[in-house]
Amino acid sequence: MPVMKSMLVRMLYESRVLHKFSGIILKQGGLILMYHRVLPAGWKGMHLIQPGMYVSTDTFEREMKLLKTKFNVISLGSMLDYLKTERSLSRCCVITFDDGWQDTFTHAFPILERYKLPATVFLTSGYMNTDRRFWPDELAACLGEWFSRGRGDALLPMGVKRILEKEGVTSHQSPTFIIDRAIGGFKKISETSRDTLLLELKEIFPNRIDDRVMMTWQEVDTMTATGRIDLGAHTVSHCLLDQIPPWEAKKEILQSKQEIESRLNRSVDYFAYPNGNFTPEISDLVREAGFAAAVTTRRGWVHAGQDLFELPRNGIHNDVGKTDALFMWRLLIR
Repeated sequence: MPVMKSMLVRMLYESRVLHKFSGIILKQGGLILMYHRVLPAGWKGMHLIQPGMYVSTDTFEREMKLLKTKFNVISLGSMLDYLKTERSLSRCCVITFDDGWQDTFTHAFPILERYKLPATVFLTSGYMNTDRRFWPDELAACLGEWFSRGRGDALLPMGVKRILEKEGVTSHQSPTFIIDRAIGGFKKISETSRDTLLLELKEIFPNRIDDRVMMTWQEVDTMTATGRIDLGAHTVSHCLLDQIPPWEAKKEILQSKQEIESRLNRSVDYFAYPNGNFTPEISDLVREAGFAAAVTTRRGWVHAGQDLFELPRNGIHNDVGKTDALFMWRLLIR
């Protein structure tokens, strides 16, 4: 956020102007927050993570404390009940996490427990209990090796260079900027082309991360045993559902639900579209698979009459929540 805007937000917060208008603003509906990773400051791989993918543990705890005192934090199931009975969602907030990262268990879960807050965790079933990494992390690791070797253009495959050029990337920009733009560019190409380019990159820049980054089924079970953590499905492989054939999308959606239910012996009623990519046809497949609702990455308020398979969520990351003022601004104004 630009410095001037940050200063303005702080002034509005400290003068309590935001507080005075919050009651009016929050009458628009409820909020669903979307988190990904929760990591300690100074974590060794932070420079290889997109800024929009994480919050620090300190930031997350401060946000949970604020939500506990200023909002009615409810489960996603409770929000659906509110919608069905047309109860007011003013000041209601739902916390969600995508993917199934281990740090959801090691860092976020203890903080949620400290404040007795409910949350929904959307699991990518094919990655649970494995040492697999998502392709953006593999790409970031390869680019990290490229940075360490001097960033020579000649080191990169031609297909990768073309993508970086289209995204306005030069070798002199910051690692974080380059990784963010590269991942964005790779999302625009087909899964087959993406896999081919990643294989080429990994042959040039072999790398490995020894630490497991995804949760085990036992860790998931430990969270759900509290009664405050619900589960949702997020496909098997985190594929972009609008980029694959309908039969494959149907399989990804249904199989993820079935596997989680089988592993944990509990119903899975909610779905999150990977990367927020969906079409009306994809939503129909989710509905046909037996889910009660699905969440997107589109920002907005949840209100009566809304399509339950296109529920908006508001992404939270470290830059937009590093102070109480910025966090409230994100929640109220966005």
